[in-house]
Amino acid sequence: MNNRGFLHLSIVLAMVNLVCQVQTSKAQDVSDSVDQNTPVKLTGSVVKTGDIIATCDDVFIGEITDIGIPSDPSEDGWTLSTGVGVEVSENLRGSVESQISVSLRTLSNPNVQESPPKYDSSYIFLVNKTTDASQDPYRVVKLLPATDDNIAMVRKLLAKPSQ
Repeated sequence: MNNRGFLHLSIVLAMVNLVCQVQTSKAQDVSDSVDQNTPVKLTGSVVKTGDIIATCDDVFIGEITDIGIPSDPSEDGWTLSTGVGVEVSENLRGSVESQISVSLRTLSNPNVQESPPKYDSSYIFLVNKTTDASQDPYRVVKLLPATDDNIAMVRKLLAKPSQ
């Protein structure tokens, strides 16, 4: 009877071990599937900067001061965030106020996973003016992190004569 109790205990421990290994395996699958080296995709990620910069009304560098109010995602995966507050630090083309509000759309579908911008982070904003006075005065067409490389690239594109 003592051996039988030991056998049951061994079976129970083996099952617990198996369950723990499955849980660990699942956790590893989740963390492995997220590539830490993949850059975050932002609004307009599917559009090349060089293709869109000539058609934007204004281009500026700014810091997010208010994350705004996101809508529920639409059936095609778009989320519209309105009232996104921006403190403008530099106008690269055009002239926008030092404190503005913009709206932006992010896309989340099987092919593209865009993320909203982060509070207190700086970005390069490529925007168009809106025509509806009840909306934010600008709609973001493309958003880029305000890194030295991105700023230099945008300055270079802005310096090119329009064709």
